[in-house]
Amino acid sequence: LPIMLVIGLLLGYAYPLPGKFLGEADLGGICFPTGDTETCVYNSVSNLCITFIFVMSGMKLKTEEIKRAMRTWKAALFGFISILFITP
Repeated sequence: LPIMLVIGLLLGYAYPLPGKFLGEADLGGICFPTGDTETCVYNSVSNLCITFIFVMSGMKLKTEEIKRAMRTWKAALFGFISILFITP
């Protein structure tokens, strides 16, 4: 994995045009009205790739691991509160 990351960095540095094109590509996405503007999700290739990574990681979870994680709801609640309210 680290070797592929280095290769990807070198390719991106040597040939930046494909990355620039995909970074500026507008996929339309799903838009929600928020006041005077719209908030769009999945409107870029990078957002789509990040979502794909999370979905694939979630599909690899075993049911027992999910059940075990649900039993530690106090630790999860502390994590959510500290991330959302305590740390800036």
